[in-house]
Amino acid sequence: MKKKLAMVLAAALSLSLLAGCGDSGAKDSTPGNQGGEGGDLPAMTLSIGHNNNTDSLMNYVAEEIKAGLEEKSGGKLTVNIYPGGSLGSESDMVTSCQQGDLTFLISGIHALVNNVPEAAIINLPFLFDNVEQARKTFADPVVREELNKGFEKCGMKLVTLGDQGFRCLTTNKEITGPDSLKGMAIRTLTNQDQVEAWKMLGTNPTPIDFSELYLSLSQGMIDSQENPYDIIDANKFYEVQKYLTNSNHIYHTISVNIGTSTYDAMPAEYQKMIDEVCAEVEQKAFQKCDESVESYKASLIEHGMQFVDFDEIDGMRETLAQRTSGMIDIVRKTVNNDTLVDAFLAAAEAAKAE
Repeated sequence: MKKKLAMVLAAALSLSLLAGCGDSGAKDSTPGNQGGEGGDLPAMTLSIGHNNNTDSLMNYVAEEIKAGLEEKSGGKLTVNIYPGGSLGSESDMVTSCQQGDLTFLISGIHALVNNVPEAAIINLPFLFDNVEQARKTFADPVVREELNKGFEKCGMKLVTLGDQGFRCLTTNKEITGPDSLKGMAIRTLTNQDQVEAWKMLGTNPTPIDFSELYLSLSQGMIDSQENPYDIIDANKFYEVQKYLTNSNHIYHTISVNIGTSTYDAMPAEYQKMIDEVCAEVEQKAFQKCDESVESYKASLIEHGMQFVDFDEIDGMRETLAQRTSGMIDIVRKTVNNDTLVDAFLAAAEAAKAE
């Protein structure tokens, strides 16, 4: 898969160079070349990879970055987007981003825990009452600084965050209370902390690659899965799942990363453009998410899913939070950064108190 990714990006680069041959302003699209007559910036082709569909919130972030960079650079930067895992798995794309073959990787940070232990801070379930609390927590200066350090140790720079709201449970078994989860076969991420959290709730968690999830649900290999509403809708899980919930158990944070070596080799002007555009996109992404979450939920219900409101089940959230309270110690061990964990918990508490 890594060979495929390199070939795809190399082909795109070759086409961009050919297209620029007739343009005296286009120099070399190699990131390290700052040649340019009269101090002109070099023409460069950048790439963005992610594993979501083109109508997802993740792709919206990619499109906004593309539009912002191409506009600010006056066309000197060309940005190509590769959605839907077309460049391989997230693990493949992490490696390509670290090596500079892929410029930007957009991913849920839960998928990066094996590479960035600090990203495991997201594995604390039932911590937030709403997305505003979660966003304020991640905006805390100490939290952001410690996360940045973690990504940099992995060879990537965290340039912005976004979200897709909360991850929510869907099932083929009716949920009437906390004990309804016991024995339920649920697909989880390949993320040991989240596997442990689901075990605490009495489920039978089974890590399955996302590409195999629809088939696994349709064949009855598992009873349930959990994802943000936009991913549930885009992948038509309403065809193989009966019940939709607002479990809101995990805040689904998106990170936009660029390889440290790629960023450091760019002209300072391009670095500034990236920083500015990504800061603008962060706020746009939050707004877009807020505008679309309810519409995705409505779409799922229109497609026949029955909505189970956890807020209407007496003691549901309180019981699930209590049963997973031991996750703080587990996550603290995974993150291996007390400064980050303490700052994160303190920021979350402060956000709730507002």
